[in-house]
Amino acid sequence: MDHADPAAAAGWEGALTLLEQQMNEGTWSDARVRVVLADHWVRYSVVPWSDALSSTGERLAHARELMSGIFGAEMSDWTVSLSEAPPGSSRLASAVPTALLQALRMRRCATVRS
Repeated sequence: MDHADPAAAAGWEGALTLLEQQMNEGTWSDARVRVVLADHWVRYSVVPWSDALSSTGERLAHARELMSGIFGAEMSDWTVSLSEAPPGSSRLASAVPTALLQALRMRRCATVRS
């Protein structure tokens, strides 16, 4: 397989186009692919524990609010996830553009967990 430079393509859409082109080549047509997102297309933040939050939904909303304060309004179009941690411990939040996750899910080659 030739190595494609996703940075040369326009955003994550270009990277997915390159992936799809590679997956449609004869030797790769039935291959299983695991897509790992990091760095450029993912945002991270440590979310401190709060006794005032009693549900997973409240903790997720708190993480989204915290990340919006750090990264700006773009977070409204991103999917936020929280790591597991025992009560009283900080958690790691990660966020990925929701459109990117949806595009990966629509492709036959990717299994996506968020």
